[in-house]
Amino acid sequence: MKKETLFFVCLFFLLLLGLLALFPGLITPFSFEEQKSNTILEGPGLTHWLGTDELGRDLLARILYGARISLACALLSTLLSGLLGIVYGSLSALSGGWFDHLLMRIVDVLYSIPDLLLFILIGLFLGRDFWGLLITLSSLGWVDVARITRGEILKYREMPYVTGAQAIGVGQWRILARYLFPQARPAISVTLIFRIPAVILAESTLSFIGLGLQPPYSSWGTLASEGYSAFRFYPHLILFPSLTIFLTVFALNQLGQRLSRSS
Repeated sequence: MKKETLFFVCLFFLLLLGLLALFPGLITPFSFEEQKSNTILEGPGLTHWLGTDELGRDLLARILYGARISLACALLSTLLSGLLGIVYGSLSALSGGWFDHLLMRIVDVLYSIPDLLLFILIGLFLGRDFWGLLITLSSLGWVDVARITRGEILKYREMPYVTGAQAIGVGQWRILARYLFPQARPAISVTLIFRIPAVILAESTLSFIGLGLQPPYSSWGTLASEGYSAFRFYPHLILFPSLTIFLTVFALNQLGQRLSRSS
């Protein structure tokens, strides 16, 4: 498959997934929380396309509901990480000297901490609800953005038009907003696009091992965790949530690669 065709297929999949997550009634008449005792652990069929779980709930409806949680967590975490990383990296690049060195050493220390260990420790203090998980997943995501932002600003800071703006007395933060950030934006955008699938995988991993979201929340990771205990007899319970995670991460990576090639 050609790269252009693959890109448009992935883009269509992401748009369709987002649409169905917002309006699941377009494809399934069942609610994600509707329980039916006569349809417990049914396999994929004409009525329940992806089967049902141990409480008789439609798996397709639960995957689409899980998409709301997983995608919302990934997008909000990426946005929060992006804002913090851009501010931190810009401050470091514009300050220079010992303060820049200090900020970068803090980044190096954070890089040395295993992600999973930090997520577990922060989760113990913040709890395992949606907002606690959001802050937990954002705790290290800004580090890459800060480094990229700092590097891009340092690269363009010595350009003639920036030097000219400094010579006529334009302030540093105005130079940043008008001249430097527009040049750095493509590289930062690529970094943020690749952050989204990374957060999806991180959230799914935490939920899968029981350290993520707790009921009544339900994400792709929790669905896969619930299906793992019965995968020998009811493989559809883990197959379809895992496949959804794989396809979404793959599509987002393709989108990021396309953006990186065009930037």
